Amino acid sequence: MNQVVDLAFSLQCTNPLPADHGYVLYGALSRALPRVHRENGIGIHPIRGQQIGERKLALNDRSRLVIRAPAESIRGLLPLAGKRLAVNESSLRVGVPQVWSLRPSPALRSRLVTIKLTPNLSEEVFLAAARKHLAMLGISDKVLLTTGKRRTLRIKD
Repeated sequence: MNQVVDLAFSLQCTNPLPADHGYVLYGALSRALPRVHRENGIGIHPIRGQQIGERKLALNDRSRLVIRAPAESIRGLLPLAGKRLAVNESSLRVGVPQVWSLRPSPALRSRLVTIKLTPNLSEEVFLAAARKHLAMLGISDKVLLTTGKRRTLRIKD
């Protein structure tokens, strides 16, 4: 199995980011480095910061752009350092990354899981689809899955 790492790029930002910035951040990264759009196996973590109201997020000293990718992709992602990304009205300046190796954990939590299914899906249908995706990754069907409150994610408008 290939080693997977997190590249954690420091950030500077002129304005607060939209709280639901995933889609526009992905677009900005894809424009700056087209391989992000082309390659499978690359994950982009939400940028953390402080919620300041009106669905806005202020960055702080610990805010990072974290990209999870196979270790052999590091060289191809390094050109992001020094780039300026337009994320809605905000301009993100990407710094030099730190490389973090992943550590095994007996329990995992995800703030957000998306699976493309029907709009009015039940919890049971969602959990069955999640188990199917986990099985495709070679993860045991004995895993305990729980769901939290269902939320909506604003992608565009």
